[in-house]
Amino acid sequence: CPVCRECVREPQWAERVNLQRVRDHFIFSVESTGAMPPERLVRDALQVLKQKALDTAQLLKDTLAQNEEGVMEEGNDEE
Repeated sequence: CPVCRECVREPQWAERVNLQRVRDHFIFSVESTGAMPPERLVRDALQVLKQKALDTAQLLKDTLAQNEEGVMEEGNDEE
C-alpha cells in the first residue's frame, strides 16, 4: 500500500489499521521496461545520487575555501 488511506475509510478497518509516518522511511515504486531489474535501477540510481552529493560537498568546500582566502586577502590590504 502506498498509503492511499483507502484502508481506513471504512469504520471497521479504521479501528484495526493504524497508519503512521516514520520520519526516515520512504515508500516509492520502481518501474522497469524489463531491460534492467528494478533492484539494479535503484542501486545504480543511488550511486549517481551519492556521486552528485559528493560533488556538491566538494564544490561547497572549494567555494568556502576561496571565500576565506578572499577575506584574508582583503584583511591584508587594509594594513
